[in-house]
Amino acid sequence: MLIDTLTFKTEYERCYDITADVQALVEKSGVKDGVCVVTARDYCVGLGLPSKYDKKGWLDTADDMHRLIADRVDFKNQSCSPYEEAAKLRTAFMGNHSDIIVRDGVLVLGNSQGLLLHEFGKDGADRLIDVCVM
Repeated sequence: MLIDTLTFKTEYERCYDITADVQALVEKSGVKDGVCVVTARDYCVGLGLPSKYDKKGWLDTADDMHRLIADRVDFKNQSCSPYEEAAKLRTAFMGNHSDIIVRDGVLVLGNSQGLLLHEFGKDGADRLIDVCVM
């Protein structure tokens, strides 16, 4: 078993392919068959498993999240800015964790599938991603 933390400096509305970083931890763990649990610590960071090759699709995801959950000033929770409140909801909608099967020491993903980090919050943030391989 291995538990480790990855750190990524992110920019607002950007998406990052973190598949290789997580796979490196799977290899480091020595686990051949099991599960890899990946969790973002922040409420403004989503994790998804779409096609990692379709970067325009990543933009479509961000656009659709904005259409579904718009920045607005009438959130009931007023403790953050409107865009941070919207970022929280976008993350809740997408999810901030992913569980991936490990087989023969490799993450079990589709041919074009990848683990993507979506930044819905602020620029220049250091985002912590916890990974547990067991």
